[in-house]
Amino acid sequence: MELDILPECYVDTNVVATMLSLEVPSAGMPVHCMGCNKVCGSMYSGKLSDSFALGIIYKDKMEHSYVQEFDVIGAKEHIELLKHKSRHHFIIRINPAMDKFILDMADRQGVRMGDYGLPDKLKEFTKLTKDANAKDNANMKRLFKKLKDDEEMKTLRLVLAYLYNNKYSYDLDYLKKLVNP
Repeated sequence: MELDILPECYVDTNVVATMLSLEVPSAGMPVHCMGCNKVCGSMYSGKLSDSFALGIIYKDKMEHSYVQEFDVIGAKEHIELLKHKSRHHFIIRINPAMDKFILDMADRQGVRMGDYGLPDKLKEFTKLTKDANAKDNANMKRLFKKLKDDEEMKTLRLVLAYLYNNKYSYDLDYLKKLVNP
C-alpha cells in the first residue's frame, strides 16, 4: 500500500520507511517523488490536493511557491514542521538536506559511518544518497535504526507516526510539543 507521505529524494524514502516501520509496522511505503517541485505539485494540484498529505523536502534549494501557504509549527536544528493554512497538508523541511542531517546525527551519536559500509565525507555520502538504490539500501536502514533515538531522528519518527495515525484528527498543540518539547 502506498502512503500519502511524499519524500523528495531516494534517501528520504529510506529514512521515512525505516522510521515509520519502527512505530507503525503495518505502514506501507512512502511515495518517492523526484524533487521538491514534484512533492509540492502532488500536494497542491495532484490527487492529494483535497486529502491529507505529508511532504518531506529540503531547505537547501529555492523554495517552491506552495510552501509560502504554510505556517511553521516548530523547528529544531535540522527539522521544521509546517502546516498548510487551510488544507490537511504538512511539510517536514530538512535543513539543509538529509545527507548533512544524517552525518550530523552520526557525529553527535559517535557512530562511525564506516561500520555501516558508508562514507563519512559529505560529498561521497551525497553521491550515494542521490542514487536510486539509496531508497532500499540495507546499510542505510541499519544506520537509521542505530540513529533512531537521536533527539532529532526521534522527533522525525514520532511526527511521522502521529500524522500517519491521525491524518484528519491531529492536535496542533501536541505536534508543537513533539517538535519543541
